Amino acid sequence: MMEISRTDINRLKRDFEEKYARISDEEINYLNDRWVQTSDDLLDFYRIRKELKTGEERQRFLDYLYMYVIAYDKEVFDERYDQPIFNAAFRYAKKLGNTYP
Repeated sequence: MMEISRTDINRLKRDFEEKYARISDEEINYLNDRWVQTSDDLLDFYRIRKELKTGEERQRFLDYLYMYVIAYDKEVFDERYDQPIFNAAFRYAKKLGNTYP
């Protein structure tokens, strides 16, 4: 699996914060409602739940995907094309406590 760099994380966070600041409360509520409905399914995507041992790791994994969804207007994930995104989220979840800000 490919590593995710501090630069990648910082870029995602910056893009997320810029986009999040520009969207309306109604859109945020819509996105959050939709996220609650789908986030649990994302943990079962590629059986990732089994690999993420703690609730904290699972939450960081979902946080990464949430930032990605908002920052890059990602409507749905597709298993044929989104393996790199899930890999990055997995790496973020596993290493955040030791490596990332």
